[in-house]
This record gives sequence, C-alpha cells and structure tokens, in this order.
Amino acid sequence: MLHTAWRAGEHDERVRDRLPRLRDTLADRLRHDRHPARGLLAGEPGARLALRAAITDTPPGTRWDACLLLDD
Repeated sequence: MLHTAWRAGEHDERVRDRLPRLRDTLADRLRHDRHPARGLLAGEPGARLALRAAITDTPPGTRWDACLLLDD
C-alpha cells in the first residue's frame, strides 16, 4: 500500500500528505515483526523496497515496481 500511495502522491498532494504516517507505520511493523512474511507483494522484501522509495523520495532504480503497473 505504501508504494502505491507514494506513486499516487506524485500526482495528488492529499495523498502525499499522508505518506509520512504510512511510512512510519510500516517501518514500525517491520521493526517489531519477529516472523515477517516472504515475497515481493505482501512480504518483507517488498515492504523494504517500498519503504526505501518513500524515505528517499526516489523512484526505484531497478524498476521493480513495474510489475505493480504503477510506473509513469
């Protein structure tokens, strides 16, 4: 959800304003989850990739998110 919101936030200021809360919530869950799920869409790897994009405010260099059909 974070990455989708981050991409949408490129075009909608209201969505962009909510990104810090989403980002912080995800980071907190990753810190406290002792048994994170695996996988790109619903697991820790995808969550960390989304978190990196949101923290750096930079599109993914590897374009991993193309599979989500969110690319400009």
